[in-house]
Amino acid sequence: MSSQLKINNFTKAISCLCFVFGAAQTILLGLIPKIAMVTNLDITSVLIIYGISIFFFLFMTKEWAALFSRIQPKNIYRIGLYGLLLSTLALLATFTCGNVELSLACFILSRVIYAMTASSIIPFSQVVKIKRFKDAQRGVLETTVFLNIGRLIGLILGGLLAYNLYMGLVILAGLILLSILLGFERGQSEIEMISVRQDQNLRQIILPLLLIPLAYTFMTSFFHMSMTDIVGDLFIGQIKQSATIYWTLTIASLVIIVTQLILKKMNLINSKFVTILAIIALLTSFYSFYRIDDLRTLYGFIILFSFGAAIVPILYMGQIYKLNPATPKQVVASEISFYQTLGNALGALSSGVIIKFQLTNYMLIFFVALVIAAIFISLKYNTFYTEEGFGGVTNG
Repeated sequence: MSSQLKINNFTKAISCLCFVFGAAQTILLGLIPKIAMVTNLDITSVLIIYGISIFFFLFMTKEWAALFSRIQPKNIYRIGLYGLLLSTLALLATFTCGNVELSLACFILSRVIYAMTASSIIPFSQVVKIKRFKDAQRGVLETTVFLNIGRLIGLILGGLLAYNLYMGLVILAGLILLSILLGFERGQSEIEMISVRQDQNLRQIILPLLLIPLAYTFMTSFFHMSMTDIVGDLFIGQIKQSATIYWTLTIASLVIIVTQLILKKMNLINSKFVTILAIIALLTSFYSFYRIDDLRTLYGFIILFSFGAAIVPILYMGQIYKLNPATPKQVVASEISFYQTLGNALGALSSGVIIKFQLTNYMLIFFVALVIAAIFISLKYNTFYTEEGFGGVTNG
């Protein structure tokens, strides 16, 4: 009983880790105009640097799949937290060092530290949570809820402190320090090593199905990064732009969290009706994105896209885990994280390039095609999963 209690406490500590990771993610979004100012770069150049840094994050997600079996879970937990703290301090130095070259160096250093350490957090959390709940979608939902609550807090901090953005980073650093102190009391040593089967076959992972997280995160990253340019067209002044980015994304996080809590409470995650609604919301949001000309239409886009964003990732991640019951969970988690991060990187880079060359009108057709392709792939492998009789296989 005592051992089980300590394991449950450790999963709570990991939930806290997801929370601060989510907060760190969203605080950065509203800082992009300020980063452009202190580094003397245009916004599109900052977006491109940000996108390039995600490729390093991408490389590290693959490395962590192997490291999980060699590093104690308590140390993985600490690496994630310490890395978040150091990257936050380096980001804070970006704004306080008072020199353009040093500011750029600190920004790049912050992204490198973040990529090396924080890349472990989401796949690690999913592995532990799925192991605890014995159900892929419940484990993914548990991770996602805390991640999105952290994102919401990060956005609220940014919105409230838009006139003093440094203080938002100071508070974030304080939250991370508190999480480190709490982690020492959580009994991490009671969690066993995350083992890897020596006969693992990476081909068991259905690669076409992994194109769904790639496409989804590409679209999400594109919209998030493009928001900076849209807000720049609507408002004049870096402070007002940052505040608007934070508050619009706060509404997005609220929609996502409320939707996911309803799904969790009413056990609706497997409802086909909910799935169809999510797809319709995504498709409608693409059109509304190109109709944004004031705050009202901006909020309309945010609400539509966020409803789909609350549901789609849980569905595709749960399906991928279920279709790969014989593959070690950390391998599946790493693969999902790899393709999600690749989508984030491509979306961020594409946003900077597409805005620079004014190619946004072509993205509507492209995104609709991606959704249709994702539906086709999902239906194909759902049928394959049923016909081949995998339904009786339990997650290992």
